[in-house]
Amino acid sequence: MALIRPRRDAACMAQNPKKIFGQVLRRAREGLGISQEELSARSGVSVDSISRAERAIALPGWEAVLELSKALGITPTHFAPGAVTDAARLREAQAELASLTMAMSITEIQKLIEQARLVVGRKR
Repeated sequence: MALIRPRRDAACMAQNPKKIFGQVLRRAREGLGISQEELSARSGVSVDSISRAERAIALPGWEAVLELSKALGITPTHFAPGAVTDAARLREAQAELASLTMAMSITEIQKLIEQARLVVGRKR
């Protein structure tokens, strides 16, 4: 699964919040495999507003951001500049983990889950 990467780093992109918002919005929507129309139906935000945001033409209002976030299953902070790279790294790690587990037996996967629970338990 190839990821679409931003052409500039987050520091450079911080100068263009419309572009950052649009990229995050599009990636989150496409990650769910839904159309702009489906996102509109789920969020109550118009297709035109979603399209304009994804094309970095306009930023939606705060209420629309909250509704889009809910519909996408993300928090509004995902639209912050640093979150672009964090979200991309997370997706890459998830894709790699999914790929690795495809070649594992159920027993190996269960052991991996046990190890992951130990790691998560240590961080709490």
